[in-house]
Amino acid sequence: TGVIGQPMPLDIITKGIAAAAKELGSHIALKLAADIDMTGKTWTALINNSDGYMSNIDLVDGQNHKISNLTITGTHDFAAFGMFYNVGQDMTFKNLTVENAVIDTTKPKVGVLVGEIASGTVLFDNVTVKGANIKGESKMGTLVGQITEDGTGKAIVKDCTIDGIVMETTRAEVRCGGVAGWVCTLNSNGSI
Repeated sequence: TGVIGQPMPLDIITKGIAAAAKELGSHIALKLAADIDMTGKTWTALINNSDGYMSNIDLVDGQNHKISNLTITGTHDFAAFGMFYNVGQDMTFKNLTVENAVIDTTKPKVGVLVGEIASGTVLFDNVTVKGANIKGESKMGTLVGQITEDGTGKAIVKDCTIDGIVMETTRAEVRCGGVAGWVCTLNSNGSI
């Protein structure tokens, strides 16, 4: 388990947790031990392989703390954009608040937390996003940009709050949503 805040130095966030995740191995839980103000810092997306996937962090637990003034900008070689570009496994985000986020890219599949859920089930439990400006090409959502086209990715959203979100696109035809920008497949009970 890696704890962000204490005892792990705060600057690990801007250097990339993915590098630490590679060293620590699989089944990693990231837990916030304090609120984090990202003013003046740009987030480095969490990936750990050449395809842009994060495949060894299973849990991001805010422990009722918040990340404020989060900024994610730029472009890269991957087709998704967010704190985690692509998720390809079961994962949980819980007890986390993100306030005043700015996501600015020319890419599609843009979300504050996840660009794309490619496979596995991602649980968003007691997650709040307040005040976000999201700019991208298309498929933009607050929690996740796109839930995969082949039906292997799933999201469960429980007790989440989304408030004060502004989305801007560079395309005339765009898919945007409060929770997810594009849900390619609904399961038989109609939930995402």
